[in-house]
Amino acid sequence: MRHGRGKLIYSYIVLTIWTVLMVFPLYWVIITSFKTGQALGTKATFIPWVDFQPSLQAWRALFSSNIGNWKLYFGNSLVIGLWAALLSTGFAPPGPPMGGYVLARSTRIGPLPAGQISFGLLM
Repeated sequence: MRHGRGKLIYSYIVLTIWTVLMVFPLYWVIITSFKTGQALGTKATFIPWVDFQPSLQAWRALFSSNIGNWKLYFGNSLVIGLWAALLSTGFAPPGPPMGGYVLARSTRIGPLPAGQISFGLLM
């Protein structure tokens, strides 16, 4: 019973570390958008209201008429992103799902056991 619980705690620790590593860049981008131009040139600060005073200065400048055609830029990015998603979905080779099926159903592929191939693909 204890051996299984230890593995569960270990997996939670690894999952927590992995989540922090994956979410931190997104957090950093978001808090950077609330910094002033002067605060961007100083040392790295991470905690709003403790390390720096958040400001909506960059957001105001983005959506004001002084910055230009932000609606046009957003629309262009949206169109390109949607076309890229549609084209890659339509013309993508049927590789990974079909390959996963083959690896799951067969015991040997050529001279190698299927387990070694699937383990190699996961690494």
